[in-house]
Amino acid sequence: GAVVVGLDPTSGDLLWSTPVGHHENDDLTELAGPTVVAPGTFGGIITPPATADGIVYAAVIDAPVTLEPNATAYFGAQPGQFDGQVVELDATTGELRWEATVPGDPFGATTVVNDLVLTATLQGTIVALDRETGELVWRETAPGGINGWMSVAGDLLVVPVGSGRPAQVVAYRLP
Repeated sequence: GAVVVGLDPTSGDLLWSTPVGHHENDDLTELAGPTVVAPGTFGGIITPPATADGIVYAAVIDAPVTLEPNATAYFGAQPGQFDGQVVELDATTGELRWEATVPGDPFGATTVVNDLVLTATLQGTIVALDRETGELVWRETAPGGINGWMSVAGDLLVVPVGSGRPAQVVAYRLP
């Protein structure tokens, strides 16, 4: 399932472990029959988190999959089943401070800029959340789905739109 872990930077010892997102049957060691497992084989946290001021921000994808005993299962569930999340955790304790629902699958990771945390979805939505509260500040529709990580230079947000026709890089001015 989706779990954010904090490790000691010197020893590598586990300091904390915090489950986030939707969990269902993700702790099973065997299946009795067809079983829904969430966040799924292509869900959870699959992109790099961002950090700023002792806080960790992670994008969470929820893509449940039905697994069956003695049946080959491949990596990759169907995205777009449920909205994703961005979560904020205290980097020292792992305490979940807030979680915000985002429209779609946030394959655009998280990026922190001043008082905003940004993510982008496979469905083509760029979202800016207030770092303090997780409240939606603004959203923008991109010319296609986003499956890569954004960059920031000054007040310019550079977004890779990999599922656009054609694929392209688009720049936006931050508010």
